[in-house]
Amino acid sequence: MSVIHCFSRRFCVSLQKSVAENAESYRDGTIGSLLNDSLNDAGTQIETEFRIDPTLVLAPPTGGSGELLGDAENAIRLHRALSSLTPLQASDERLWAWLCHIPFRDYVAQRHLGDLSGVKLVNKIRSRFFVAGRDSRALMRNALARLWWGASLTYDKAAEDPYELTRVLFFRQETVKNLLENNFGRSRRVLSTVLRYFEERPEFFRDAGGATKKVVIGLAKECNARGGYGLLDTMSEQRLQKFLEDSLSRVLGSLGVYEDDATSNDEDDTE
Repeated sequence: MSVIHCFSRRFCVSLQKSVAENAESYRDGTIGSLLNDSLNDAGTQIETEFRIDPTLVLAPPTGGSGELLGDAENAIRLHRALSSLTPLQASDERLWAWLCHIPFRDYVAQRHLGDLSGVKLVNKIRSRFFVAGRDSRALMRNALARLWWGASLTYDKAAEDPYELTRVLFFRQETVKNLLENNFGRSRRVLSTVLRYFEERPEFFRDAGGATKKVVIGLAKECNARGGYGLLDTMSEQRLQKFLEDSLSRVLGSLGVYEDDATSNDEDDTE
């Protein structure tokens, strides 16, 4: 097993400051040689108590959407490998920066950088290789933290398939974005209830059309408007289900989408 490190705070800040000048090296896969020179210096990384199988590989995407991105299976692999992390440890930006730059840098580049250039490339590196901010939303945008947290929050050891809801969460990218990046999505009970609600209504949440994307976004807005994490987490299961039913009706009404045409292919919005 290989030792997991985290970057020192000083080195992590230094790396972030140099993203613009090293952006093409991140995209082209040559950032490793630059890192190797720096990591020989004392004080750049700190050894942790954790170990990881050096043969663990996160599969690159084979397509541009849905299951072809491979996020669900990669989330499961990463969570199994790092299942002993506590929530506090899994919130440390230095740990995720090290994992993104050292053992999994090729995966992060292939999954998130593509052929980006200029400002878009720089911003993507900052958000996916680092935790670009102090709020929990920034943490959930890190390439590996989002996978681990998505699996951790949906894992149910009592279920026949403990990662059933993990696969539901990562089936659509807007589901990940609009649930994990909002406060209510970090309540295990609320997140599980919402995902089971999605799974039971595939006509609204699994279709590839633009209407489905808008329904997911609309329902997330309803949850935030209702008070987010605090109020939703105090609801009984029955009240939460009723809230979701009423919210879905409001969202469909506002979109002019109804049960008989919910899967029509509206023009997709560009994020």
